[in-house]
Parts: sequence; structure tokens; C-alpha cells
Amino acid sequence: MADGWVEIGDRVFVRRYAFFDQNIGVVLGRGEALVIDTRSTHVQAREILTHLRELTADPVTVVVDTHGHFDHVYGNHVFRPAAIWGHERW
Repeated sequence: MADGWVEIGDRVFVRRYAFFDQNIGVVLGRGEALVIDTRSTHVQAREILTHLRELTADPVTVVVDTHGHFDHVYGNHVFRPAAIWGHERW
């Protein structure tokens, strides 16, 4: 398991967390960031935010949930007022 963020594309990063073997993605834009999945709890979501500061000080303006399982979405509220995108039928 890699430590820290791994750049997998231009300004696209992934970080693996041991709890539930979660992969969290980040896409950096111009002055903003998009986060893919927010983990299981508000504590874990804040951990993402802390780690994100290793890459940027820009705000998270969009969250994308890959699907509706708790280990992907329960941290969403920590990222408000970011827009949160997910499928209506998850």
C-alpha cells in the first residue's frame, strides 16, 4: 500500500486508506478541488481534508459519490457547501 497521494493522471490523485481498503480520489482544478467518495464517518472525512492540504489549499467545491454505501458517503456533510453528486437510485 502506497503512503500518501499517488498521481494517476494530470492533477488526478488517489490515496488508499486501510479502513475498508478505501481508495479516495481527488481532481485538482483551477482554484478548486473535486473529491471522489468521503469515507464512513465525519472523523474520516476530516482526515481526507487534512491529507488534501498536502496537495492544495483550494476548497473542495464538488463531491462525487461512486455509489451509496455508507463507507463512501457518510462523510459527505463535512464537505458542505460543496455540491454533492451521486445517482438518484443508489
